[in-house]
Amino acid sequence: MKRFGGDRVKAMMERFSLPEDEPIEHNLVSKTIQQAQVRVEGYNFDIRKHILEYDDVVNKQREVIYAQRRQVLQAESLREQFIELLEKQIDALIGEHLGSDDPEAWDLEGLYRDALALFPVPEHISVDGWQTATRDQIAEQLLVGAYEAYNAKEAELGPVMREAERRVMLEAIDNFWVRHLTDLDILREGIGLMAVAQRDPLVEYKREAFAMWQALQDQIQRRAVRNIFRVQVQQAEPLPLPTASDAPESWWRGCRHTGAGPCDGKGSPGPQRSLLVWQRQKIQALPSP
Repeated sequence: MKRFGGDRVKAMMERFSLPEDEPIEHNLVSKTIQQAQVRVEGYNFDIRKHILEYDDVVNKQREVIYAQRRQVLQAESLREQFIELLEKQIDALIGEHLGSDDPEAWDLEGLYRDALALFPVPEHISVDGWQTATRDQIAEQLLVGAYEAYNAKEAELGPVMREAERRVMLEAIDNFWVRHLTDLDILREGIGLMAVAQRDPLVEYKREAFAMWQALQDQIQRRAVRNIFRVQVQQAEPLPLPTASDAPESWWRGCRHTGAGPCDGKGSPGPQRSLLVWQRQKIQALPSP
């Protein structure tokens, strides 16, 4: 009543000089209270609906991300997907550094530097060889070099390559998705200020969220392509097997009174059995990998 219809009831009570604790049972007051209740419920419904519209933007993006993760987990090989990402990233580099129609304005040094950060460019590709080349020839050289680099990495890792592709892609998706959710929360907190500029905050939120989504996809693809060439397989070195000389003196001394354990019952170690018992206990005490 204070927010919806309170002034009207207050004016009526002052006109008839009614005390504040006087019960009011007039139909006019009951209708006013009912109308105020309907307005409050409608106001709260609009708030919940507005919140759900914001949440719907995040839910749609979440569904796409989960579908991408599911595809990565279920695919037997991601080679074709990585090749497509390589081609897409190289096309983006060509457009960024060789976008001008004037070859004099091309940034060949910047192109080579960014390509080298993306994948290990073969030695036969150099800036000097691009001085008289056309845009299409440079793009073809980079694509061929990218195929060679990927085949070389695949030959280096062998059957591990398929698992490396999967883990690299999942790592990129998960890391950037968590960061993206944080950025969306920050955007949502301040998007209400758009109303000051006579703009619908929800429309602006959807527009900004879509732009952030496109940037997210580009970041995931760039990270995955770069990291696949940085995968290294390390062989775990075998741990040295404990020997009898590593056993403390208390190990041998403890069986002099019991006649059990690694001794022969006379206080001296039984050579073969003692070593096996000592090694078994040392191995069991090692931490699990």
